[in-house]
Amino acid sequence: MKVPAIKLSALVFAVGLLVAGPVMAQPSAVAPEQSPATTTHNDPIVQKRMEVRAANQTHRANRAEARSVQRAEVRESRAERNQSVQEARGRATEAINSVN
Repeated sequence: MKVPAIKLSALVFAVGLLVAGPVMAQPSAVAPEQSPATTTHNDPIVQKRMEVRAANQTHRANRAEARSVQRAEVRESRAERNQSVQEARGRATEAINSVN
């Protein structure tokens, strides 16, 4: 009795493979085209978060630019001060040397 059961199960398995083969070989359905990502969203919480993120980004950019301008001004004023100190030091050295 076991032999016919094995044959029966082998036959069912073979038929299953024959049926499943063409089904698996079919090309998959084309996915519907998705619309490009937009800046708006249906959820008001997500929309607000996106707006805050954009505002923070522009604020950070403005602050970074202001910092770079301020650093340039500080660098320039330091250079002027150092130049002034060097000139004063040079004049003092000349005055001391001329006295001797």
